[in-house]
Amino acid sequence: MLIAALIFVISMAATIQFGILSWRAGLIRVAATQLSAETGGNFQIGSNLLKNNSFLDVEVYQKLCPNVSGDPAPNLRPVRLYYNFLKLANSFGVSASQGWARREMDLCTRYATVVLVQRLQRNQALAFESRSY
Repeated sequence: MLIAALIFVISMAATIQFGILSWRAGLIRVAATQLSAETGGNFQIGSNLLKNNSFLDVEVYQKLCPNVSGDPAPNLRPVRLYYNFLKLANSFGVSASQGWARREMDLCTRYATVVLVQRLQRNQALAFESRSY
């Protein structure tokens, strides 16, 4: 019975670790999307937000820019929770973890910026399409 419980606990831990690493890989994939200059004003907004490295500013812009297209928009709630966890870890002051936490916080900001620029592009495309009628 003890061996079965041990196998169950280890398999659950591996499943949770796999889920977290898969989520983080998705975060990195979206954050690695290039913001090109061809998006016009959206590129300006995205590059300005990335210079400031402020996740909270990007989050405020996300709230101001509604998702008017019918496509499901990425949810920032898990990223916000991860960012707050990193901010807490960064406040503990361990120098080795501070660099890692800062890089991860920058990754969260980059992800939120890319999602915002994509939302602005979809909204602009929808507005352009509605004007053509």
